[in-house]
Amino acid sequence: MKRLLIVVCVAGFIAALPLSHSAMAKPEAKVAICHIIAANDVIPFSFQGPPTVLLYFGKEISVAPAAVPAHEAHGDSTTFFGGDVAAGPIAAFQEAGANLPAADCYVVVPLP
Repeated sequence: MKRLLIVVCVAGFIAALPLSHSAMAKPEAKVAICHIIAANDVIPFSFQGPPTVLLYFGKEISVAPAAVPAHEAHGDSTTFFGGDVAAGPIAAFQEAGANLPAADCYVVVPLP
């Protein structure tokens, strides 16, 4: 009888636990984003002729997927150049006198 009472209590406790799908799901993977920093220069650029794009510089960060729309709403982007690909151009712009105190990624935006 004592054993049955313990089994019933444990079963009741387990049944009362919230076992929602979201509680048991794996955490969502973070999304890499270039977080544009206002202290960095915005550089009009073209390989030839007048500028055709603007380069916005920022820091690469990781955010939850739910935070991406808020970041994109103020100019951050999930489509960017970062890491080793961005290091060379960032260094070249800095050597040419660009003010890029907080830059390890950049976003290319076509001029209107």
